[in-house]
Amino acid sequence: MRQKVFFLFTALLCFCLPTAAQKNAFANGLYWELSNGVLTISGNGGIPGYTHSWEGKGNVEKIIIGDGVTSIGVATFWEYHKPNHLKSVVIGNSVTSIGRNAFCDCKLLESVVLGNSVTHIDELAFANCSSLRSISIPSSVKTIDRDAFSGCNNLTITWLVNGPNNAEYNVVIEQKTKKCGLKNSSGRWVVPLGSYGMIEPFTSNYLRVTNGGKYGLITYDGTEIVAPEVDALEQAGKGYLKFKINGFWGVMNYQGKIIIPTDRGYTKIGNYVSLTKRFPFEMDGYKGECNQLGQQVSKIKVTSSKSTATSSSGASSSSSSSSSSSSSSRSNSKSSNSGGTQTVVVEHHRDPVPVQEWHACIGCGGMGTMGCDFCGGSGTKYIGDRLRRCSRCNGQGIIPCNVCYGNKGQYITVYK
Repeated sequence: MRQKVFFLFTALLCFCLPTAAQKNAFANGLYWELSNGVLTISGNGGIPGYTHSWEGKGNVEKIIIGDGVTSIGVATFWEYHKPNHLKSVVIGNSVTSIGRNAFCDCKLLESVVLGNSVTHIDELAFANCSSLRSISIPSSVKTIDRDAFSGCNNLTITWLVNGPNNAEYNVVIEQKTKKCGLKNSSGRWVVPLGSYGMIEPFTSNYLRVTNGGKYGLITYDGTEIVAPEVDALEQAGKGYLKFKINGFWGVMNYQGKIIIPTDRGYTKIGNYVSLTKRFPFEMDGYKGECNQLGQQVSKIKVTSSKSTATSSSGASSSSSSSSSSSSSSRSNSKSSNSGGTQTVVVEHHRDPVPVQEWHACIGCGGMGTMGCDFCGGSGTKYIGDRLRRCSRCNGQGIIPCNVCYGNKGQYITVYK
């Protein structure tokens, strides 16, 4: 009798106690387990996009991404509010990127803890997570793509960034008001809320800012170097920036002085090569290089391989082709790739000749100065609720033309 009672008690106890969650392999090197509403993903590697191996196995209220997982794929946890009731996410320290739509439409999500290795948050990653109130983003994050937190109308983002001498700053983004600002480590506003639409780390000494889809550059003390007026702004090697206006690229230094203006028509500019002290460029039908003063020092013509192949075919089929013309063809052609799409031809018989041409300054209409576009020519502007002297034009209301440095125009070296 005692044995039967003991057996029944043991069986009942085993039945009531929760069983250990089972690890399930779902990708190369990755496993998932679901227990009491907690989904844990472990192993080594990136979570593939659109992976829902655990669907239908139980409700998911919390997700833990373990150390060893390197990335979260596209739309992996999209719309986890019905039937799942996802409320919290903990992302481990090995995850470096969060994919597009990864947690989009998780409308009950209240808490997100990011690991200290995340560098990139893709577009719409947390879009429409309407229950999110706050999120702290570590200094490892370098880029937050467009609309990553769109629809999170009650969310305040605190983005820790490291400035000069590794000093800590906080970029504060209010999703509801669409305002962005910068605080120093003591909590003082360096750039008040609403000065720019977005602020993001660029280098250890500079921040990139945006307004209305245009880009600019500021220092960590709030000094504006480049007003948010260019279509693109990127690093171009040590000490230089490349920028785009109306589809054409130029180069400036970190003091805002233009080295290569955009009116030359360069469709692409490469990074500064310190060994040769050159900027490679491309333009319609040509490739070349500029030196560190912005002077064009080389230029070669680019022709399509189709026309070159036709010419070669005609030459080979013609009985009147002479060895001299064949020799000339070889001397003119620097490189040829019949399987590619382009052939570079250096015109040895007609080298481009540098010619100085006078151009009225396009930036200031040939006047040499222009009304400060950052303060409307007034010399002052409101920052927050305080009237301050415009730092860009030193309170004068006008600035020397940034293309011709205060002259009414300039001589530009062109190649004929």
